[in-house]
Amino acid sequence: MNENANEEILTAVDLGTTKICALIGVAREGSLAVQGMGQATCHGLQKGTVTDIEITVEAIVRAVREAEQQAGVKAGLAFASIGGSHIHTASSQAMVAVGKKDHEITDEDFRRVIEQAQNISLPSDHEILHAIVQEFSVDNQDGIRNPVGMYGTKLEARVRIVTGAITCIQNVIRSVQRAGLPFGGLILQALAAEKAVLTPEERELGVVCLDIGGGTTDLAVITGRSLRHTAVITLGGNNITKDISFGLRIPFHSAEDIKRSAGCCLASEVGEQEIVEIPAAAGRQPRAVPRRAVVRIIEPRIE
Repeated sequence: MNENANEEILTAVDLGTTKICALIGVAREGSLAVQGMGQATCHGLQKGTVTDIEITVEAIVRAVREAEQQAGVKAGLAFASIGGSHIHTASSQAMVAVGKKDHEITDEDFRRVIEQAQNISLPSDHEILHAIVQEFSVDNQDGIRNPVGMYGTKLEARVRIVTGAITCIQNVIRSVQRAGLPFGGLILQALAAEKAVLTPEERELGVVCLDIGGGTTDLAVITGRSLRHTAVITLGGNNITKDISFGLRIPFHSAEDIKRSAGCCLASEVGEQEIVEIPAAAGRQPRAVPRRAVVRIIEPRIE
């Protein structure tokens, strides 16, 4: 806790394939003010999964240190993102009888129906990360968002269950702890992204949120303000870079620079006269190619 009893220092750690990002914020009275941000290049993850814990810990330390310097405070309770191809989602449904004699639905009924929805068959190497409520039903009346306080005899819940591989989950937790941070919890990257960028109006109307990272693309489908589907696609920005590297016969780091400086998803948006300078490599002379040639490599991959 901060010196002010009503304030708490919180830290967010986003573990990506190409970099680690850290945010430090002050939580007070239901709001969160970001005070500092840091990031560090990291090669300790592949497609969202920790493959080298030492490299990952070092990157977390560097990113958090930069955020602390900017914020002017020490990092607090840390919440980390998690993704990767080991993430799976499934729908579940449960029903409980309302406990009180006067048939008022209570917080206890709410808790019981969510717990019952989590009683699903799981592989021995997986555990539940999130149980996300889609909607409730009271005595067969659908579309209820908050049933607490309502009258009813039967409460049903439709829930989206998010699971992950225990080994992958524990490696993320250990990376955060070994970086010297008090661990607060995990959040699915797709869920964090949609909560960060979508407005209530967009969530009500229905939207697909794509978070394209270096090694994976996280997807969340929201309609009626409820999460309906999540997925982790094991393709990302690195695949585009590899395509450019192969297509133009240049090193990966040069392809990454060209992707960032001249990349575009639609060849129709690029002028015919635009030129991209290809840097010299391996004794070759610098050369110029039409920018459309680069974009024609990118566009099929994005499709």
